[in-house]
Amino acid sequence: MKKHIAALASALAFVTADLHADFPNQAQSQPGQIISKSHPELGRLTTIDIMGDYIIAIPEQPSAPAGSDFLVRAIDISDPNNPRTVATFGKTKHPVLAHGTYKRGNELYIGGWPTDAIVLEDDGTLSHGRWSGWDVTDFGKTGGSHPWAVKHWWSYNEISGNATIKVNNKQVAEWDHLGQTGVIGFPTVMGNILLYGSDQSFSGAAAYDISDPSNPVLLDVLKLPEKHPTLTETKWENGQTRQVGLPYGLGGYWYEVHSHYMVFARRLDNPGVQIVDFSDPTNLKLHCDVFFRDPKHGLGDLEGTHDPMYLNFQDEYIFAEKLKINIETCEVEQVFDELAGGIETNQYQRPIGNLLLTGGGHNYVLESRGQRPGGLGIWAHQTNPDKRPPYVSYHIPKDGQTNYPVGAPISLMIPETLHSTTIIPGDTLTVTKVGGGQVDVDYVLSHAGLLTVDPLKDLEPNSTYEVRLQGIEDAVHNKMQVYSFRFSTGNSVTGGDKNANSGGNGNNGGTGNNGNNNGNNANNGGGNGNNNGNGNNNGNGNTNAAPVIASVSVTPGNTAVLGDSVTVVVDASDSNDDSLEYRYRQADGESYSEWTTASSQSFTYPSTGSYNVTVQARDGNGGVVTSVAHVAVVDSLIIGEPSIVTGPMALSLTGDFYWVVNPDNDTITQVSTASHQAVGEYSVGRNPTSVAVDKQNRAWVTLKGEDAIAILNQDGSRFDTMQLDYGSAPASILFNSDGNMAYVALENSGEVVKIGRWRKQIVSRTQGLSSPKAMALSNDQGKLLVARYISGQHWGEVYDINAGNMRLNRTIRLQQHMVSDDIDNGRGVPNYLSSVLIDGQDRFAYVVGKKDNTARGLVNGNADLDDDNTVRTFIAKIDLAGRREVREDRFDFDNADSPSSLAISDNGLFLFVGLQGNNQVAVLSRSTVDGSIIGNVSKLATGLAPKGLLFDAATEQLFIKNFTDRSVSTVDLSSFLTGSLANPKITTTATVANEKLNATVLRGKKLFYNASFGLDEQGEVTGRTSAEGYLSCASCHIEGNQDNRVYDFTGRGEGLRNNISLVGRMGTRFGNAHWSGNFDEIQDFENDMRHNFLGRGLMSDDDFEATEAPLGAPKAGYNQDLDALAAYVESLGKASLPRSPHRDGIGDFTSQAYAGQKVFQTLGCDSCHQGEAFTDGALHNVGTLREYSGNRLNRNLPGIITPTLLGLFDTAPYLHDGSAATLEDVFKVVGGDVLQAEAASLTGGAEVVTPEEFSHFRKGAGVKLAVGATAEVTAYSNTHSGTVRVRYSTEASNATLQLAVNNTIYRAAASSLAMTDGEPTAFEEAIFNVDLASGSNRLVVSFASGNRADEVYLDDITVSKSVTSALAKHHTVVQTATDTEQANLMAYLKQLDQASAPEDDELIELSGLFSDDGITDTSAADSRATTIDSSLTQSESSDTAAGATSEEGVDSIASSNGNAAGGGSGGAGGVGPINTLVLVALWVMYRRRCRVF
Repeated sequence: MKKHIAALASALAFVTADLHADFPNQAQSQPGQIISKSHPELGRLTTIDIMGDYIIAIPEQPSAPAGSDFLVRAIDISDPNNPRTVATFGKTKHPVLAHGTYKRGNELYIGGWPTDAIVLEDDGTLSHGRWSGWDVTDFGKTGGSHPWAVKHWWSYNEISGNATIKVNNKQVAEWDHLGQTGVIGFPTVMGNILLYGSDQSFSGAAAYDISDPSNPVLLDVLKLPEKHPTLTETKWENGQTRQVGLPYGLGGYWYEVHSHYMVFARRLDNPGVQIVDFSDPTNLKLHCDVFFRDPKHGLGDLEGTHDPMYLNFQDEYIFAEKLKINIETCEVEQVFDELAGGIETNQYQRPIGNLLLTGGGHNYVLESRGQRPGGLGIWAHQTNPDKRPPYVSYHIPKDGQTNYPVGAPISLMIPETLHSTTIIPGDTLTVTKVGGGQVDVDYVLSHAGLLTVDPLKDLEPNSTYEVRLQGIEDAVHNKMQVYSFRFSTGNSVTGGDKNANSGGNGNNGGTGNNGNNNGNNANNGGGNGNNNGNGNNNGNGNTNAAPVIASVSVTPGNTAVLGDSVTVVVDASDSNDDSLEYRYRQADGESYSEWTTASSQSFTYPSTGSYNVTVQARDGNGGVVTSVAHVAVVDSLIIGEPSIVTGPMALSLTGDFYWVVNPDNDTITQVSTASHQAVGEYSVGRNPTSVAVDKQNRAWVTLKGEDAIAILNQDGSRFDTMQLDYGSAPASILFNSDGNMAYVALENSGEVVKIGRWRKQIVSRTQGLSSPKAMALSNDQGKLLVARYISGQHWGEVYDINAGNMRLNRTIRLQQHMVSDDIDNGRGVPNYLSSVLIDGQDRFAYVVGKKDNTARGLVNGNADLDDDNTVRTFIAKIDLAGRREVREDRFDFDNADSPSSLAISDNGLFLFVGLQGNNQVAVLSRSTVDGSIIGNVSKLATGLAPKGLLFDAATEQLFIKNFTDRSVSTVDLSSFLTGSLANPKITTTATVANEKLNATVLRGKKLFYNASFGLDEQGEVTGRTSAEGYLSCASCHIEGNQDNRVYDFTGRGEGLRNNISLVGRMGTRFGNAHWSGNFDEIQDFENDMRHNFLGRGLMSDDDFEATEAPLGAPKAGYNQDLDALAAYVESLGKASLPRSPHRDGIGDFTSQAYAGQKVFQTLGCDSCHQGEAFTDGALHNVGTLREYSGNRLNRNLPGIITPTLLGLFDTAPYLHDGSAATLEDVFKVVGGDVLQAEAASLTGGAEVVTPEEFSHFRKGAGVKLAVGATAEVTAYSNTHSGTVRVRYSTEASNATLQLAVNNTIYRAAASSLAMTDGEPTAFEEAIFNVDLASGSNRLVVSFASGNRADEVYLDDITVSKSVTSALAKHHTVVQTATDTEQANLMAYLKQLDQASAPEDDELIELSGLFSDDGITDTSAADSRATTIDSSLTQSESSDTAAGATSEEGVDSIASSNGNAAGGGSGGAGGVGPINTLVLVALWVMYRRRCRVF
C-alpha cells in the first residue's frame, strides 16, 4: 500500500500551471449555506492553508473517522462545487502539533523531515521539497515566531518542568512558569511580549515582558472562576434538583492571536469562544465570552454538537466551528449549520474571499445518520465578493514606541489569508533605519496571520526605524495599501510623520467596515509608560529593572474559615531603590484595586472554594511585576480526615516511614518520609498486593499468590503469617482507625472478611460478592465501601457494607455512560473499578475505572470502534446519604488510560488520580460544597505505571507507587497552599534492589502498561502504541488477565469477540492467538497498534510493510521493543494463572471434581480439550457460530480455536462471542439463523423501536412488546430437537417470556434488567430447547407479567439448524447427563487452575491450526473439505425448504467477499459450493469426535 501511495505522490508531485485558476470570489446568494462537501477520505482535517492558488489540506491521524487515508493534498477549488485533488504529498506529519502550519516565501511547512515543505515553483507548479529555512523540530506552536521558540504544555501530557526560551535554537532563559502562574497551555511571542494561553485545563492567561529574554518578567495573570457566576445548569441529586454554575475558567482547546486579543476556542461542557484583551499586558482583561449556552446569543436551540476546537480570522471576524463572530462587538453574525450541511466544521476554518473552508472530523449525530462528517466543507460566509484589502490590525512595537529592545522581533497581525509569495523583504516589506539604509530581515507567517519579522542582525541602539508594508496580496489578490509606522530603540522617535495608516476600501461584502478598523494608530492599545508599562532595555545599555517580588504570604494561613479575614503581605524590592506601589486582584475574574503604597491588603471571601490572589508591584519608571498567592476557604478547619483506603502503600503510625509492596519481586520496601531513602527491602511472599498498618505499627501484607497475610514487625522481620483458604486471593487490606480490626477483600472467593488483630481470626464475613478489591472505610467507621473490580456486562457496582455486622446494606450501581461518543467523552460500561475513596465528611465517595464501549460497532448499526471510543476512563461521585451515584457529576479523563488509584488533599479541595497508562497523576479541583469535580487543574509526571497513591497530610507529600518503574515518586504538595499547583518538586526512590524479571521481560511489561509510549518523542503528536494515550495492552488485560467484555471487532475483519485472558498461555504456546487464531505470533499486535489504536507502531514502516500480514512473514526480530513486549506475554506461564476458590481449603480437587473429571473423559471433552493445556490448538466448528461471529481476517471463519480450560472459573462470559453468560450455558448455546425482531409480524400494539443516534439493539432496531402483544417470525429447518435464543431487555420483575413454536408453548423466566435514561441498554438471551419441524416453523414471542404496564424489548431470535445442532452435540451432549453428573462436571471445570497447568518448560503437543501441515489460509482449508460422509444427506446439509433463505449460523457464514454480515445470492447467509464443502467437512469432523479440521 505504501508503495502505491509513494508512486501516486511521485506522479502528482507537480501541477502544471495551465490547470490552475484563481480562488473564486463571486457573489453568493445564501451566506451560511454549504456549497460543497468533499474529500471525506481526509478524515479529521485540522489544517487548511494556501500555496499559489491551491488549498493545502493537512489531516490529523488520531481521532480520525473510519476510512481516512491521512494524505496531505493540494486541492483546486476554482469550482467550489467540485473541488478536486491535484496532488498528494504523502501521509501527514502533523506540523505544529497537528494544528497549524507556517509559510515563508514560496514554501509551506508541512512537518516531517527531510521532505517537509510544499514549494511553489516559478512556473506555478507545486513540488514536495525540503524546508529551506531554519531547523523547525523544536518550535511547536511558536514556530510561527521564528527565531523565538518557547516551551508549551498540553494537559494531555505531563505538566512539569520549567519554561524555556530559545533564540536561534540557543536557550537563553529557564524559569518556573507553571509554579508562578499555573497557566497550562501554549505560548505566543508578540514583539517583546510573551503570552501564555491555557488549553482546556482552563487555567488562564499570562503575559511576560521578554525585553531581556534571559529574564522574563511576569506582567499579569488572568484567571476566571471555575464556575460561571450567571450561567447555570440543572442537576439532579438525592431526589432534588439544584442549579449550579456552568463550568467556566479561561482557556480553550486552542487559541490564536487576533490584533491585541487572545481568542480561545473552547469545547466540553460550556463550549464557545473567549476573548482576552492584552493591549495593556500588565492588566489582561476579558473582552467577552460567546457561549453556546448563553441565552443572549440565541445559540442554545442549535441542533447537534457544539465543540469549537480551532479558529481563524478574516478582517474583524472570528471563525470558530459553526460561528462567525465580530471580534469587536462579540456578536454572532453567521451560523453554519453543519447538520444540514452534512459535515463537521470544528476542526479548522479558513476564510478565503467570501468563502469559508472548514475541516471536518467526527460528528456522531451525522455518523448515526450514515453520513461521513470528515473532509472538506466549502460554505458562503458573505454575499458580496471580498474586495477589502488586507490590513495590519495590530503590531508590537507600536507606532511611536521607544526603548524597544534591539534583539526583539517585529510582530504584526494581519487577519487575512495571504499569498506569502507577495511578502518580499526589501520590496513589499521593508524595515529602514531612519537616516540610514534598509535592514536585512527574514520573516515567517503563521497560519492564523501572525507575521514575525526578524532583523538578521540586532537593531542599533538609540535609533529610529520605519516599518513599511504595501502590495501584499490576500488569497483573492486584494492588495494591501501602504502601511507604515516608526519606533525607536532609544528614548525618542525621530523624523517624519509617526501616524500609522492602514488601507482598505470598507466594502467587505457590503458590511461597511472601513480599512483602519481596530485602531491602528500611534496610541493603539495604550499602556503604562513608554513600553506598555514594562521595564526593559532602553537601547543605551541603561536598564530600568522591574521590581522583584520575593514572596507573597497569607496570614493567618493559606486555608481560611468562611467569614474570617485574610491578609496578603507582599515582600518586594527594587534594585534602583525606586518607591513601590501595589495593587491587588482579590479573586479570579475581578478587577485590580487602585494602586497604593500599602504592601498588604485584607480580604474576606463570600463562599468556600479556592481563590487566586494576584498582586502587582511597580516602580516609578514603568517597571511592573506580578505574583500569585492561593487561598483556600473552607467551612471549618476541622473537616475530618479522608477515609482509610486500601492500596499498595501504607504510612506507619509514627509517620516517619511508609511501606510499599513490590508484587513481581515478592518483597516489601520501607521508605523514609523525610529523606525519601529506602530503609530496607524484605522478602515477604508471592505477589504482595496491599499493605496496612495495625495498632502495634506492624505491617499486614496480602499475599495474593499464596492466599495468605504476612505480618511484619517494624524492622521488617516476620511476626506471623495468617493462612487463608486456597484460591481466595486476598487482594487488599485496611485497618479501622484504632488498628484492631482488619478488613480484607478476597477477590476470587467473592468475600470481604473482618479479622481481629489479636487472634488473627476471621470474626465475620460478607459473601456472595463478585471480584471485591478496592475498599474504603468511612471516618465514622460504620460504612465499608467495596468496589467490584470486574463488572458484570451491564453496569458497575460498589458494595455498601455495614462495617460492624458485615451485612450488605446496598449495591450501588454505576450505570452505563450515555453521553454521545466524541473525541473528548463517550459511552461505556464502568469496569476495572480500581480505587474508591470517601471524603473527610462522609458525604461523598469517589471511584475510578474505565468505560468499555461494548455497544459500539457495526453489529448494532453504530459507528465502528476507534481509538477514542473503545475504552475511556472516568471518575464517579457517589452520594452516600442517597446511596446512589450522581451520574451528572461523572467526569471523563480525555486522552487517558487505566485510572488506578485515588487520594484527596487534607482540605478536600483536590483529588488525585493515578493514570496508570499515561505515567501521570491527574489533579482535579473539587467543590467542598457539593463534592462535584470542577475540572482538571494539572497533571503530575510520575514514573511508569502509577498504581497507588498515598497522601501524608502531616508532611504535605503525595507518594506515588510506579509499578513497572519499581520506584516511588514523592511530590511536595506544600506549594499547593501558595498557588504553585502545576510544577511541584518531585523526587524518585527506587524500591527494588534485585529485579526478578529479566531485563527484556521487564521492558516488555513496561510497554504492556504504557498507552503513552512515544508521545514524548520530539515533534510527535502520535504515540507508538496508541495515538493519544487511550489504549495499552493493560487497558483490557491487567496482569495479563481479561476484562470479561465482548467487543464488536467486525470492523477489524472479525466479529463479536469475547476478550481472552493471556495468563498461562505463554503467548502462542497453546496455539495461535485470538478465537479465530488470526495471529501466529505476539508481535502481530503491531497491527493493532497501527490499525486500531492509530499509533505509529514499534517497527519501522518498511519492516512493517514487509511483514504486515498477520499469518505471513514473521515480525519477530525486527524491533527490540516489540520483541520485549512479546517476551513479557510469553512469560505469563503457570504461576500467572489464578488459584481456584472452588478447590478445597488446601488446594486439592474436591471429591465432586474427581467425579466430574470422569464425566469429562466419558463425554469425550478431552478430544479437543486435550492434555495438560486442555486444548489441541485447532480451529473447530462446534455449532456456536452465527451471523455475528463474523469473519477471520476479513475472510471465511472456518471455526473457533479450542480454548484452554485453565482458569475457567474466572473468565465468564464464555464462548467466542460471550453468548454463554454462565458455564452451564456453554452446554445449551447453539448457533443458527438470526432473525431480527423488527422484521417480525407484530400484533397487540407491538412497535418497532429504532434509536436515532446510537443503538443497543443489534442491527440498529428492535421491538417493544407490552403484555398481550406478540412478535411472529418464520424459521426454516429440518426436523430436529433444536434451540431458540431470544435476546431481550425488560425492567419487569417476575415476568415470563413465552415462545410458541408451531403452537407448542415454551416459557422462560425473564431477568429484571435496569434501563438507563429510559433506554434498554442491558440485554440477555433466554434459551429454549424446542422441537422444530421440516420446512417453515412459526415462532411467536409474547410476554407475561402480573403488571400490565410492564414491557419487554425484543432484539433478535437465533434459531438452530439441524446441522448446527449436530455440530453443537460436542457441548449439548452434557444435557444428556444426569443432574449429578452435570454438577460434578461443573465442579471439575471450575477447579482447573494453576495447579492443573503444565510446567513452563514442558513440551506441549498441538494438532496444528487446521491440520498437521499447518494450513494457515482459509481458502486452502476450504479446498481440503472434500470428504463427504455417506450418512450426511442432502437435506441435512442444507436445511432449506421451498421458499426458505439459505442458512446462517454455520461456521462459514460470511461470503467469500469478506463481508461480515455474509452475502451471496441466498440472502444473508449465502451457502455457496465451497461453503457447502465446509459444512460437509465439519460433519465429518463431528462424526470423528472432534478430530482436527
